[in-house]
Amino acid sequence: MFSQVEFAKRDGRNLLIVLAIMIPILFLVADGALGARVVAAVVGGVLTMITFLVVTVTINRFGPDY
Repeated sequence: MFSQVEFAKRDGRNLLIVLAIMIPILFLVADGALGARVVAAVVGGVLTMITFLVVTVTINRFGPDY
């Protein structure tokens, strides 16, 4: 499936790096009880992941060829 949307191995690695950075930051910035902070961090991480995937696939498909 990923070969059809032009998603490379390095893009997967970059996705994990983005999630590894965003989830702890969102956890620390969120306000509320511990459970609410965890949920906010995970939901924010998933939304960040979806945004990263859409942008990466769009750049790979329509961006310049090197």
